[in-house]
Amino acid sequence: MIARLARLASTHPRRVLLAAGAVFVLAAALGVPVTGMLGSSSTDFADPGSQYERTNAAIAAATGQSPYYNLAALVRSRAGQVTSPGARRSVLALARLIAAQHGFQRMLDYGGPGSDSRAAGALLSRDRRETVVLAAFATADEAVAAASRVRRTLARAPAAAGLAGVSVRFGGLALVNEELNELTTSELARAELIALPLLLALSFWFFRGLLAALLPPLVGSLAILLTFLGLRVIDHFTPVSVFALNLVSGMGLGLGIDYSLFVLYRYREERAQGRDAAEAIERTLQTVGRTVLYSCLTVAAAMTSLLVFPLRFLSSMGIGGALVTLCAGAVALLVLPSLLVVLGPRIDALSPAWLQRRAARSATATSEGGWWRLAHRVVRHPLPVAALAASVSAPVALGHGSFEITVLPHGSPFSGAQQRLLSRLRALTRPYGALVGGATAFFVDQRSSIAAHIPLALAILLALTAVFLFAMTGSVTIPIKALVMNVLSVGVGTGLVVLIFQDGHLSSLLGFTPIGGLEESTLVLMMVVAFALATDYEVFVLARIKEAHDQGVPNREAIALGVERTGRIVTAAALLFCVAIGALATSELFFTKQLGVGAALTVAIDASVIRALLVPSLMALMGDWNWWAPAPLRRLHARVGVREAV
Repeated sequence: MIARLARLASTHPRRVLLAAGAVFVLAAALGVPVTGMLGSSSTDFADPGSQYERTNAAIAAATGQSPYYNLAALVRSRAGQVTSPGARRSVLALARLIAAQHGFQRMLDYGGPGSDSRAAGALLSRDRRETVVLAAFATADEAVAAASRVRRTLARAPAAAGLAGVSVRFGGLALVNEELNELTTSELARAELIALPLLLALSFWFFRGLLAALLPPLVGSLAILLTFLGLRVIDHFTPVSVFALNLVSGMGLGLGIDYSLFVLYRYREERAQGRDAAEAIERTLQTVGRTVLYSCLTVAAAMTSLLVFPLRFLSSMGIGGALVTLCAGAVALLVLPSLLVVLGPRIDALSPAWLQRRAARSATATSEGGWWRLAHRVVRHPLPVAALAASVSAPVALGHGSFEITVLPHGSPFSGAQQRLLSRLRALTRPYGALVGGATAFFVDQRSSIAAHIPLALAILLALTAVFLFAMTGSVTIPIKALVMNVLSVGVGTGLVVLIFQDGHLSSLLGFTPIGGLEESTLVLMMVVAFALATDYEVFVLARIKEAHDQGVPNREAIALGVERTGRIVTAAALLFCVAIGALATSELFFTKQLGVGAALTVAIDASVIRALLVPSLMALMGDWNWWAPAPLRRLHARVGVREAV
């Protein structure tokens, strides 16, 4: 396949570019609208088989109504307590106004008809100046529309509505989901506006010219457009969460830059040896092209491990991440080579002479560069380097033999006390076949679901990564070493995320309020993304080491040469990826910020300490054991593995 791609790019580059242009125009026209089509809901983060969801389904089946209150109104008295006669009349007026809206189903409010004194206390603030009115609407859209209409009424004539003495603010699940959808779309554009100028400036330095610097963002943008089109098609068959868009944007730009860097650097190496553009691109695809192919397959396989989780948030991330990886690889292997052939020597146009000289040196240097000297120090001293590296409402008949008891305990629904209460309630009601739902149940069931599916996801992640690395290298020991290094990178990155987001360090700098914990589904996503990208960099370093080893270069010299030829590229790729994914740190959403900061930190650690120091030192210690495999696996690799130098 690589040979056919090479011939196609070298013999018919303009036809390839024309066809690609038509595809991308179509992808832009049909794919970009998906940013306004995808949505989110509370079910994105819930296991459909959890007791929380079964409780909601049972209530909906018994009543034909929304299983939970999806609109909340916070009422504050401007003078005195909300329990005063005047304030109570205002609360009742607000309740009547909400109840008159389309889609209204039921309400829970302090002092309303049929209110329960035991539940009333939970709806009042400690200073008794605020109360909450909870309302259920048939759909989230109707709840959002109702809040909007009531807001307009209060803005026009609060006195006429009977609400002159109070202020009202709206919240609830329906409005939260609506704001999440809007924020995700707007923050996607903002992150790109922040990242693109930085990416272009850094690309100009790393790619040694303005024209060359435009190629990585181009590859990443095309991959994103293709992925948007794919997500629109997939969304017709199974709902995709809107949160996948941020990951697609960050990974698309990051991987597009990674693959472009490796292809362009190798292309310049081949040109420096006197080959013309067509010959250079054929040789580039026969070597680094195979590495890009293995990398994108390995990263995509790692992302598919998220599909085992029943939470739509994680499965959508798996779909988006795998799809954008494959698209980035396809663009880098087909479109970019054709573009390089057409440009020929013009690839260095708009580049200052001093940068062209640096590009020429980096394309030919072998034993003079800083990375060569670092690698030699590492392999000469591998061992030391490796060592350093309380209220309840009365039962309410719902119909069909079902009853609902509302428990409104004080405090955060995610606190330890609330979780212990949930456990006791479930133990108490289990003999009667009763179900316990609510916010605490949502949190506990989500955590249990993630924990239950992690072993399978981890097995898939490790197995697929090991298989692809064995197919590339023919070694059993290298995949084991790579998995250990990846786990180390992810472990360090996770520790930093705990320090920052759970313990609150740097919270003022990053602009968030610590919640005393981490968002667990985002933590799983960050770990998988970081593991996949660590494998991505591992593949490129190993490919150059193996290429030198297969040509007869002694083991330690091959390691040093491989690090020298990939060190600056991996560093540049990691830095550019950190800019692309780190732009998510500007998000106002806690879990998006957590993903951006965590992934950027993990990638930075992996590309610096792990790839520059630990990997070469351990490979130097292992010697010829790097390439060991039992005889049956050697025969298998001879039949199905990579037989040509990569």
